[in-house]
Amino acid sequence: MNNQNITLEEIDRHLEEIRKANNSFGARLSRFFKVVLQLSILPLLVYLVFAFLLGISQVHHDSMQPNFSEGDFVIFNRLETDYSFGDVVIVFSANQEEMIMQRVIGVPGDTVQITTDQKILINGEVIRESWKSEGILTQGEAYLPITLNENEYFVLSDNRDDTMDSRNSEVGNIQKDDILGIVVYRFKMSK
Repeated sequence: MNNQNITLEEIDRHLEEIRKANNSFGARLSRFFKVVLQLSILPLLVYLVFAFLLGISQVHHDSMQPNFSEGDFVIFNRLETDYSFGDVVIVFSANQEEMIMQRVIGVPGDTVQITTDQKILINGEVIRESWKSEGILTQGEAYLPITLNENEYFVLSDNRDDTMDSRNSEVGNIQKDDILGIVVYRFKMSK
């Protein structure tokens, strides 16, 4: 075994060399870029998640009351494209030039009709809604049976009074390409 005596002066000299190396311009620059990289990864990941996987939207109208209130925020899944009866979706309405939130009632191939006694018929059968809805369900354009083509959806608001949905010719049937995603979570902001 080779025993080598190291003096305190040698240790101090070695530590001073390490300090000088760590304080060099290159070392400081390297630490700076490391911090910048670490600080930019989280925002980049958040951006990528919300740009491609999820979306966030604020409820601007009372058309989905009592289930969603004006001021609430919702997160929607951009990847899910298999929309079915009862799904709450975010839709880009070209006529209204904004994103709106609606509930899917009819899917491609369905025939939708609203009766004079405020019943919704899908393929001739009265539907049962498992969610709360309120207001008077007027027939609008659905007084006659509407058969949905491929990639068309019939949507309604949960608050049925004076709202813009598929009953209104300005909105009409929604094209699949105009659906941005399915609501998966709500941040309740209202009292």
